[in-house]
Amino acid sequence: MFGVLFAICGYQFSPRSADLGETRLWCTNTRGTYGPLGHMSWHNVRLDRIRAHWDDMLRVAGSLTTGAVLATT
Repeated sequence: MFGVLFAICGYQFSPRSADLGETRLWCTNTRGTYGPLGHMSWHNVRLDRIRAHWDDMLRVAGSLTTGAVLATT
């Protein structure tokens, strides 16, 4: 989710990982092949959840980008 949120804001999400052996990579294509990273990318992104909360993500991204948070009714 952070990667998507950062992309909406126009930022690059670049987490630093000290131990790549325990890193979890997530994929959107369950039939895709990911080469040497295939053994690490067996978690699937739930795109339905992203779609369901897309409006909220845009609001958060807007608040982060502008630095202002407006009350909603």
